Amino acid sequence: MIGGFLMPEIEMEVVPSFEGVSDALARLKAFISDLGCPPDRASEVELACAEALNNVVEHGNPASGNLRLHLNAVVSGDKLSVDVFDNGTPFDAPNAETAKANLTSAKDTVAEGGFGWGLIHMLADAVTVTRKNNTNHLNVCFSLPNAQS
Repeated sequence: MIGGFLMPEIEMEVVPSFEGVSDALARLKAFISDLGCPPDRASEVELACAEALNNVVEHGNPASGNLRLHLNAVVSGDKLSVDVFDNGTPFDAPNAETAKANLTSAKDTVAEGGFGWGLIHMLADAVTVTRKNNTNHLNVCFSLPNAQS
């Protein structure tokens, strides 16, 4: 709820596996598609969120061995805010300019991997990462043309 108004929202615990991420992404894409988001934009949101969630699954490795992953998405007007929380290894995110430069300069290389952070920044309107109480918090904001909140 924002400002006393109920906003379209989806919240889920994500099974910390690639299959669990796939299930969560299908639910997220259906959620924003049902709001009237154009298919191309829904696919971009799905791709950025796939990068974020898969990175947690692949690199999270908390000391306890018990990775927890949570996703919350809220639509307000034509904006989508996606929050990803995990108890994995602290993530020291490169800044947006570095991430985008790494992505564009790597186009001539054949190496696989390392492009996700730049891709997230290229597809999103805003990206922030914080860590508090042993929990990583990634917030990714997207514009959703034609979405009906």
